[in-house]
Amino acid sequence: MKRIITKGFPCSLKGRHFPTDLPIWEMRHFEKDDVTSMATQLYFVESQAEHFKPKSKQELETEKIKQEFETLVKVWIKATAHFSFVRQQIIHPSFLRIIGMGEKVLPLILEELKQRPIPGWFTALEAISGKDVASEATSIGEAALRWKKWGQSEGYLKS
Repeated sequence: MKRIITKGFPCSLKGRHFPTDLPIWEMRHFEKDDVTSMATQLYFVESQAEHFKPKSKQELETEKIKQEFETLVKVWIKATAHFSFVRQQIIHPSFLRIIGMGEKVLPLILEELKQRPIPGWFTALEAISGKDVASEATSIGEAALRWKKWGQSEGYLKS
């Protein structure tokens, strides 16, 4: 009996095709008679290549920042959801840490603002950017729209 390790490598044994979406390092057992030349059986699928490419230092850093941001947001929202005053929400340590992350989290805050227009996000955007884009806004929706337009014009948000 032969073992063939398949991941991103489609196998064709006597005209039968097997799936390429197997978990990494899953072993498939085939009878020796069914196995043709390993060289002709296994070939690399270009569409699967992304799973094997090493990430650049910048991609790893961006991923790390995003994970930290998402964790802080979850903690902040859970801990301050019952507060009625924005002042109480914005002194939470997780929120202060988000502000401390600086300009690199502006795109993440703007995306979060689109999904959840929490007034605290306006404070974070003002603190990090040094701009008061929504000072004349009359509603949370209008303020969110003004920050969205600002984010697009500054290149922090895609259309």
